[in-house]
Amino acid sequence: PFVPRLYAYGRLPHYQYIAMEKCEEMFPFDGKLPMALPEVFTFAIDMMNILEELHKRGILHGDIKLHNILLRPARAGVPARTLLCDFGLSRSLARSSVEEDIHTVGTFDWTSLAAHAHKALGAGHDLEMLAYMLLYLLRGNLPWKFRPRTLAQLRAQYLYLAEVKAAWSGEALSAGYPSIFGAILDYARNLRPNELPRYDLIRQALRHAQQGHEDSMLSHEDEQIWESRKTNITQENISLLPTFTREDDPLIDPALDWHTLMSPVPGGPVPSNSFSKTDIRNEFGALHGERDPSLSLPEGWSGQLTEVWNLIHVKEAL
Repeated sequence: PFVPRLYAYGRLPHYQYIAMEKCEEMFPFDGKLPMALPEVFTFAIDMMNILEELHKRGILHGDIKLHNILLRPARAGVPARTLLCDFGLSRSLARSSVEEDIHTVGTFDWTSLAAHAHKALGAGHDLEMLAYMLLYLLRGNLPWKFRPRTLAQLRAQYLYLAEVKAAWSGEALSAGYPSIFGAILDYARNLRPNELPRYDLIRQALRHAQQGHEDSMLSHEDEQIWESRKTNITQENISLLPTFTREDDPLIDPALDWHTLMSPVPGGPVPSNSFSKTDIRNEFGALHGERDPSLSLPEGWSGQLTEVWNLIHVKEAL
């Protein structure tokens, strides 16, 4: 219900192919930011439903970000629907919540502080990434997110992005906006790896804030996850927090050995496969790139690729 429909898939000696429903980008590159507040609230509640369903199935997505969100267009009276795609970094919650990873799981701009520290990841990892997305849609920016224009900026992102991100609390990031969005971030950061978020309470908090209730406190038994209140943080406090933008010109020590520094195992070689020089492994997928990309298709196979006959059809019930 929360992913694009799969129609069929197949495999040839050098290629795998898939047929799935055509969806639309929800956040195109030229999309207008910041997003209107009512739209952010609606999107936030949709995403809470998606993450809850995913985590109930024991799956950690691992890479929640704008480009992995699609839109199923409205058809024949059926309303449009938010969908989640790209499960290339997904893994089981049962294992990810107890096993540390040598890689930084997720995309640097969006990933959790636990992932930056290579710690075990629970459902809070996905929720924290969603919180960054929501704050980005509200603000139109994040203090550490930009497209590097120089090699020094690219390397500085690798070295310092996590430090800048950690300096910003949810309260600071949501200053001037409904505090629930910052509260979701702080709540996600404090979840234990084996702990599932209280999505029912988060949705309730979002709906209260959406209706303009600024004096509500939401709790369940002894668990309080959010109290709507005026922020104590000032613009002066915020101005002292570190930022990292495309206007910065960082100085990088030329003596740094980047081949070793960017290795997942300190002092070890960079792992590689035949495609991208990186090898992200998890129990849901085999090694990426099972052949050398310089191989050409055997004679005759090109024609067969255009006449795909050995599709494996997926039953609608699945």
